[in-house]
Amino acid sequence: LSQSDLIRNFILMDLDREKQNEIYEDYWVEIENNTKTYKKKKLNILLSEFLRDYLTIELKKIPNQKKVFEEFKNNYDYKDYDLIIEKIKDIKKYSEIYNKILNPEKEEDLDISINLRYLKAMDLGVINPFLMSIYNDYMEEKFEKDTFIKILELLQSYLLRRYVCGEPTGALNKIFGNQSG
Repeated sequence: LSQSDLIRNFILMDLDREKQNEIYEDYWVEIENNTKTYKKKKLNILLSEFLRDYLTIELKKIPNQKKVFEEFKNNYDYKDYDLIIEKIKDIKKYSEIYNKILNPEKEEDLDISINLRYLKAMDLGVINPFLMSIYNDYMEEKFEKDTFIKILELLQSYLLRRYVCGEPTGALNKIFGNQSG
């Protein structure tokens, strides 16, 4: 089973059938759909990657790729149905943001969409937790669109300069993982 399969099963395991179906159909299916992208006409489902990025924001540390489920299980108690709903709504909200990062054409605002396309072209998934976090802040109106665009432009400039200077991308994981949330 994938890390995302284990997390889904963990969330649903102690619920009665009706509540399992509700969470699965009303939230999980959409979360899964939000993590789909096409690369060279091939469908990719990046649900485990998304959940790792989500946990990076939540825990303010980057979980090991093979231990995403363990981190999830160790940091969330899913015995209370109301807590499950609260958390799954938050995961769904971030998956909607992730979908726009993966598929910038789905962003209705042209200025934001263009900047997301530029960032996507750089093919650096390690910035996703940071992007998700600032995107969420923008959606919660913590700053204006102009500020959001400026952040996206600065991010592009920074990444391009690192590339031109031949800086390795390995350090970006820690740089951007520590800035999210």
